[in-house]
Amino acid sequence: MDTNHDSAKEAQAVAELLKSHQVKVTAPRQLILSSALQFSQPFHAEQLLEVTRKSDRAISLATIYRFLNILLQNKIVRQVDLKKDNFQYYEINRSSNFAVGYIICHGCKKVIEVTDPCLSLREKLVANDMGFTPTKLDLRIEADCQELSQKGYCSRQKEESQN
Repeated sequence: MDTNHDSAKEAQAVAELLKSHQVKVTAPRQLILSSALQFSQPFHAEQLLEVTRKSDRAISLATIYRFLNILLQNKIVRQVDLKKDNFQYYEINRSSNFAVGYIICHGCKKVIEVTDPCLSLREKLVANDMGFTPTKLDLRIEADCQELSQKGYCSRQKEESQN
């Protein structure tokens, strides 16, 4: 499967969606969008800037933040509360039948995505029982990996600190 072709098609579809909402899709915005679509896990603005600047050194962090806000308003990206490194994380809001959550290791801060087809159902049941209609689900589990629990350290912690 050609992921570049798929990414290009996805970027074009998102650009068309933005245009339908009267959002001007300039060359820098198209580049930022294409760069954001390369991430398979949550990213922060500085990471997006780093990837985008490989193609255009003139892109600024302010431009990234302004466009991320537009993408948020149009529900193309969503904020992810990882409480990691004092950054606000984002992810592409790809359509999925599964709710997505994250487990974060206390030792190395590695983020592992968790999908569960039952999370959305459970969320609706709990909210409905209390007289609410759910609008957003955020699941973040902070945990110790097995190695950290058993040995008192996480060997990935050294790898993460070197990166």
